[in-house]
Formats: sequence, C-alpha cells, structure tokens
Amino acid sequence: MVETNEEAAAVDTSHIEAEATLNKTRKTCSCEGDCDCPRVLTDDNVGVMRKSNAVSYIAHKLSMVCGVKSGLPLTREVFKGNTPDGKTLEPTLETFKAEHPEMAEQLSFILADGIYQTPENQKVTKDVLQAKLVAPINPRNRKDKPTTARGIEKINRYGTPICISGHKMELRGSDREKGQYIYTCPVFHPNAKQEGLTCPLANHAECCNGAAQGRVFRIDFDQTPQVDVELPQHGRTFEVLYSARTIIERIFGILKDGYSLRRVHKRGKQAVEAHVDRCMISMHIMAN
Repeated sequence: MVETNEEAAAVDTSHIEAEATLNKTRKTCSCEGDCDCPRVLTDDNVGVMRKSNAVSYIAHKLSMVCGVKSGLPLTREVFKGNTPDGKTLEPTLETFKAEHPEMAEQLSFILADGIYQTPENQKVTKDVLQAKLVAPINPRNRKDKPTTARGIEKINRYGTPICISGHKMELRGSDREKGQYIYTCPVFHPNAKQEGLTCPLANHAECCNGAAQGRVFRIDFDQTPQVDVELPQHGRTFEVLYSARTIIERIFGILKDGYSLRRVHKRGKQAVEAHVDRCMISMHIMAN
C-alpha cells in the first residue's frame, strides 16, 4: 500500500545493463550486401556509464522516486546511459508530480545524493514541488582553506572548521541576523561532546584560554557557500532527515536481485521503460 501522507520522498539513479553494443548500427533496407541506404543504431538509448576508473557498463540510466514511509517505487524515468545524474532531476520530478499530484502537494522534502546538490536543482525542486532538496555537500573542486582565526587550523573543503587539535567543530546553530554559523568545541561543550576526543592542554589554552565549554567559533555564511543556509548539512536536523534516503538504495537492490531489473534484454528506450514498469508493478503486487 502506497502511503499518501509522505512528508519526504527519495530520488536516485541506477544503471540497467543493456543487451547492446555501443554505437552498433543496422540496416533499414532489405538490400543484399553492402549498400548506401541509411543505417540506424541498434539501441540509441545506451551509453557508457562509469562507476569508477576501473568499472564501466554499457547501460541505460534509471531515475526513480520512492516514498520513504512506503518503501515502494513511485515514479521512473529512463535516460541514456551517460546522462549526468544531476540533469535527471527535473524531468523525474515533473513526471512524479503528474502521476501523483496529491502526494506531490504534501511533500516538504526531496532526499537525494550529493551529486544533485546544485543551486539549479534546489530551484527545480522548489519550482516543481514547492519542496526542499535535502542533499549533502558536494565539494567538487574546492580545497581546504587556511585561516588566521585563533585556535582554528583551517576550513575544510566541506565548509567545516577544523581546530588546532585536528577535530571538526560541531555546528550548534546559526545567527540569521548577523549571517553567521555558530560552531562549538566537540571536546568540552556539554551539548556537542564526542566520546573519545581529547585536547592537549597547550592547545586548549591557545584555542580558548582554557574555557570550560571550549571554543565558540563564528563564520560568515559567505565564507562557506557550499553549505546550504536554509538547511545546513552539518546540523542535526539535516542528519535526521537525510538518514531516510537509504531506502531508495534498498529498493534498487531488491528490484535488481528479486525482480530482474539488473539487465534488460530488449533494445530501445520504450522497451526498457516497459521492463522497468513490469518490475515496479510486481513489487507493488508483492507488497500488497
């Protein structure tokens, strides 16, 4: 049974191995032997999908939306195998809105992997569903930045302050009036203390003059643009929301291992869509 009171849905992509050869063509005529008649690709929807430097597939790309409460696939879109993941979000959400209008109106959050975290996709999610895209920081080409702030060694590529003892400072909140994030000490602050962390006495004295609750460090929003001001990725609220995203990875695993989604033996986008639909329907039937 599909939940209709979902507050959040998850979106992600996966590959479906193709029964095709990349760029292989076939004749469109009945001529015998070689001829000058036009040729077409045997499968114009496949592409090289690289999982790592050592692993790649000739595949179709599947984008899917699932409800985090129901644990069932709700919407699918099929793309050429080499389509960037970040470019699949808008058409997938548009399809979801068309197929599940009531649920789309209720959603407040779309949970997605870090590859989706761009200003364009934040805008797309808001424009299409009036929802918030919840995705971790993707540092891309950013590097750690040194800082002259007392007791702070650097701001790492994820926008987190690192103290001179090498510990990540804990985000405790933000000051919207001043446009600043507020970080506290993960060793001494009672609400941020992490088990097992220690701080040498000399560093404790240098960083915060031995203050009982440790260092409080403020940083301007514009110093870490990779952090989402509306829902900072280093905060507890984000962690709780984002923890539900893994449901879509389990759904892909179940569909591939139990419903024959790992490889498709038909060619062409329309045939792949039909195959995916059968797999999704079968999962819904078994759930009921």
